[in-house]
Amino acid sequence: MKTADELDLNPAKTDLHGASKTPGRPSEDGADNGEDRAMPTRELNFGIPDLTLEWSCGGTVNPSGFAGHQLVVLFLPLGKREAAAELASYEGCAHEFANFDTWFLPIAQETLEGSSHRSPIAVDPADGAWSRFVKLAELDHERTAGGAFLFTHGGTLQRAWPGQGHATAVLGELNTRA
Repeated sequence: MKTADELDLNPAKTDLHGASKTPGRPSEDGADNGEDRAMPTRELNFGIPDLTLEWSCGGTVNPSGFAGHQLVVLFLPLGKREAAAELASYEGCAHEFANFDTWFLPIAQETLEGSSHRSPIAVDPADGAWSRFVKLAELDHERTAGGAFLFTHGGTLQRAWPGQGHATAVLGELNTRA
């Protein structure tokens, strides 16, 4: 994991002290820069949570094992129909995520049997992973609607989107980082 001294801080996104000047967040003088606040940004939150999850197809996965790669962790909504639709929206963009050399880790509370998804799904039946990710992102959000979390190559949480329907927003964020 990189230390703060090893980070390549983008001067357009941070001030001299490393504080975020990310769009959608008021600056220190209170001015609003006008971007959508529904998608909070968290810069410099280190460490993809280190926990072991079961794959629905057998075996295990640890999200922290993806450090060194950009990673989208997608917590699927609790309803099976909603979860299948959300997963399909991300799978429909799979080639675009691949263009950004980004790994994709969908996590569901239970297996999506009968669904025609292509991606392997990690299972988090007790919501332990969910609680670790929302704590890292400093979100106060219910698990019901799910959410997406984007991590940089260095394992830094770049942005979190509570709820569902953010596949194109995640791609847009990746595009700004390219």
